Formats: sequence, structure tokens, C-alpha cells
Amino acid sequence: MAGCLLVPFFVFAQVEEPEIDTVSLNFFGETFILGDSLMLMARSDSGALLSDSLAFIAQFEEAFYLSDSIYLYTEIDKPNVFTERLLMQPPSVVSVEIEQLVDYSLTFVGLPYRFGGTTENGFDCSGFVRYVYGKHGYDLPRSSREQVHIGKTVPLEAVQKGDLLFFKGRNAKSSTIGHVAMVIEVSENKDVKMIHSTRHGLRADWLSEEPYYRKRYVTAKRPDIKPQ
Repeated sequence: MAGCLLVPFFVFAQVEEPEIDTVSLNFFGETFILGDSLMLMARSDSGALLSDSLAFIAQFEEAFYLSDSIYLYTEIDKPNVFTERLLMQPPSVVSVEIEQLVDYSLTFVGLPYRFGGTTENGFDCSGFVRYVYGKHGYDLPRSSREQVHIGKTVPLEAVQKGDLLFFKGRNAKSSTIGHVAMVIEVSENKDVKMIHSTRHGLRADWLSEEPYYRKRYVTAKRPDIKPQ
């Protein structure tokens, strides 16, 4: 075997590229596919989507930005192309904490109004929102005149669940805050459904169907509740 040259032989196995780990979700009226970097943060060890993943995504809301997202193209376009989109402030992405707060508030619909009421025996308007927020770890001031100074101001067209709406009192010509309600739903056409304790009891009303309150609307505020 003298003079034989031994040449090493290598076998290269073909490595298959893993498929991009994505999930399709509807936000702000459009469909997005969330890509790897978001999904790594939003998935549990078992691979199941965490119930509070929306709370994680909502952290981007302050910067008006959603990174590492894929827009869901039409069938004639190629899907799964990563892009970065600068977005308007999402009107509908809220934390699980806020969703629970809204669900809890709805259990009181039909409860009679009680002047100065702050318990489940009966609420006035500010006593109700203070009670609901208090049950979820946030201490609001007692009166609507004080509550209007808490949190950040939000345009009516950008409100989302959990935001507070403030209205003038009976005198529409006065600038004094006299009523508060909480947003529980926002429709596709930006109509706002609110829950509030009124003289006729605790109700859920669409703002568009309430000329009394539309005429007296002043501003909206978003209390600073951090997602858990």
C-alpha cells in the first residue's frame, strides 16, 4: 500500500431550516403575523401562547411602534416577509388586567344608583369607577373632579377599554366635571360603549345613542395601570 494517499471522506447532512414561528392576530383592524422575537417573549415553555401576550405587545403602544411584525399579504403576494411598520397608536390592544376589570364592571349592570355610594349596595358615578379600579389594585381619587386629573389625556377617537370619560354635570354651559364613565368597548367605526352609574341605575350605553352625554363630553383619561 506504499504510495497510497488516503483522502478523508466527509458526509454533509442537509440541515433543514426551521419554519418561522409565527401566529396570526388581529390588531387595530388589520391582520398581523407576529414573528420570532415577539413570540419568544409571548410563549410559555410549553409553546402555548400566553394569555397575557397582549399585555407584552401593549408595551409598544407608548412608542406607537410594533417591531418584528409581518403584514399578512394577499394571496398574490409572498407571505412571511419581515417588515417593520410604523403604526398609529393601537386603539384596541389592552392588557389582560384591563379585560378583567371590564368584565368585572359588567357584573354590576342594573344596580340602582345611590347618591354618595361607594359599595355594592349602590354607587354614584365616581364611586363606581373608583371601586372597580380599586379591586384591581389602583387607587383612584374619590370624586370625578379629582379623577379627571389622573393619567394621560386620550383623544376620543383613540380611547380603549378601561379609559375614563368625563362629562359636565347637568349644566351643559358649565365647565365643571360632574360625571364619569368607563369605556368597555370600541366599535370598528370608533363608537364608544361606556359603563356608568346614572340616576336610572348602572348602565352600559353607546355614546352615539346618548345625546345628553354627547353634549356634555369634556375629555378622556387613561389611568396608569401596569400589565401584570
